[in-house]
Amino acid sequence: MVKSANSLQPYFEKCVRLGIESAEEAPDRTFQELRKAGLMAEETMFKATGGVNTHKGAVYLFGIALGALGRLWQADHFPTLEEMLLEGGRVASKAAEKDFRAIRKLPEEKRTAGQRIYMEYGLKGARGEAEEGFPSVRELALPYLRAHEREELKYQHLLLHFIALGKDTNMIARGGFESAQESVEEVRALLEKGDPDRKAIEKLDRRFIKKNLSPGGSADLLALSMFCRLLQRYTVKEFSE
Repeated sequence: MVKSANSLQPYFEKCVRLGIESAEEAPDRTFQELRKAGLMAEETMFKATGGVNTHKGAVYLFGIALGALGRLWQADHFPTLEEMLLEGGRVASKAAEKDFRAIRKLPEEKRTAGQRIYMEYGLKGARGEAEEGFPSVRELALPYLRAHEREELKYQHLLLHFIALGKDTNMIARGGFESAQESVEEVRALLEKGDPDRKAIEKLDRRFIKKNLSPGGSADLLALSMFCRLLQRYTVKEFSE
């Protein structure tokens, strides 16, 4: 995971630059440039990991968000997180709609796991999240983190809240739909009692491992949410000095 993340650092910087360079063009034009960079970044990731997919979802989500950030960047004004995420939706929406239409036309035997999940359950994964302007981050994560800034387990709790949305296609791909849904209901029941303590989280983690459930999609959203909060802290300080 560390090798993969380190190998992707130049890609993240490039996404911002691509957004800046295409800011005067249509949002979809920015996406086309980001897609080219993203495919190259995936190759870099696979070389670093020996063929293991560690950050493919993050490459997509962060690419869109950072490209949107570049599009909105101004020397005397930094966009709000909400503005950045909504601009990401404008960047991604046209291509996402085209991708989903193409999936529906594909023969069943040629569909990937994610494409089959979309056709069977209507779950759009990372594409859908970006297409809609990252609603899980805007409407759930940012308010949650602002309200729980000083809590020690805030990121673990936020991950559980993402899982409870029931949108994580990676859980279905890894453990099957029924097992994933059972675990989503388990997480929801746990959260109904309030945010759990560390012991309860560790117990839940062991059950996920036993069922071969990996909430990778939720983890990608968590990473983007953490980045947003760090970005806000940095920019507020920078523009107030």
